[in-house]
Amino acid sequence: MVLVNAANLSSGGGFTVLEQFYIYSPEECVFLVNNNEIRNYLLASRENGPKILVVPPMFLSGCGVLLFYGYWVDWLARKYNAVEILSLGNVPSRTALKQKVYLQWAYYVYGFNYSNGASIKEIMSRALRYALIRAFSRYVSVWVVQTATMRKRLKEKLNNTTCKDVFYVYPGFVDLRYGNNINKFLENKESLRLIYPALYYSHKNFSAIRKIADQIESQGMTVSISLTLPPEKFTNLGFNSTKVVSNLGVLTQKELTLQYLEHDALLMPTKLETVGLPYLEAMSIGLPILTSDLDFSREICGEAALYFDPDDAFSIVSAIKDLQKNSASGGGGNQAAAHELKKFSSWKESVRSVFNV
Repeated sequence: MVLVNAANLSSGGGFTVLEQFYIYSPEECVFLVNNNEIRNYLLASRENGPKILVVPPMFLSGCGVLLFYGYWVDWLARKYNAVEILSLGNVPSRTALKQKVYLQWAYYVYGFNYSNGASIKEIMSRALRYALIRAFSRYVSVWVVQTATMRKRLKEKLNNTTCKDVFYVYPGFVDLRYGNNINKFLENKESLRLIYPALYYSHKNFSAIRKIADQIESQGMTVSISLTLPPEKFTNLGFNSTKVVSNLGVLTQKELTLQYLEHDALLMPTKLETVGLPYLEAMSIGLPILTSDLDFSREICGEAALYFDPDDAFSIVSAIKDLQKNSASGGGGNQAAAHELKKFSSWKESVRSVFNV
């Protein structure tokens, strides 16, 4: 039996990982989750799925977090006669059992102060999380990361530690194609509708959106940008004052799929990702990609994207103009996207690979 600790996965890409692991994990597992809402959601996603336990609230904040990772997870694993602990939420536990850590948190390998724009409070929160992972890293038997880039960086960080086993397993993705009916984008269009599907985090670089919106307006370009933020965050970031940027609100996967088909390209000025599931979703339907020229995006997108400097609004606008030129000349990104997607498999295969490591 495997105890799967997913106590700190509750939103964004982490929740997607939790959902897919629950759907495709062996039945001989026990999952630890954050609250009853998540428990009920997961139970509805799979008939006769693994047992799910909700973490007592006392372990979710303050000193309770140290007790949770330092004692309670190991105690629970032994209570259920687990032979292994799989931590999906990045943080290892203190245990003598075999322990795999599925590391999704890119800040651990890039550094907790990586990228600018974060508040002091956010940096301190990252630093505490970083310290917690590092403190219990001695109890890790196997690290599993999502990309070769993450593996390279993590192995460099672990150079002088006892754990040398670092594997990378690409995550699965939801193929959005309907049969062979891949939507045809950018067919001689003078106006562009770009979409940036992301919640707010400092590394998502939303400040760049405002800067390029100003450039688009000043140059009279017929380009619009759709965001997927909670309404209050959209307002707080000052986007109400520009006509270039609109907000779709937080979307379900089904709603997001439909919006992809209503837009002409994916815009991702992010400064940090592990994988970036929107990349995979966009490539699966042939949606052109504009994104930051960084190691993580190069590994995932390869030749299926146009790249820019995420700190330079002129570079981003230039990439948008290049995309318009490519559309006028016929493009050709679909073949490149299909090639890049060959290295990814289904979530079922990805989850199985993690359990088999």
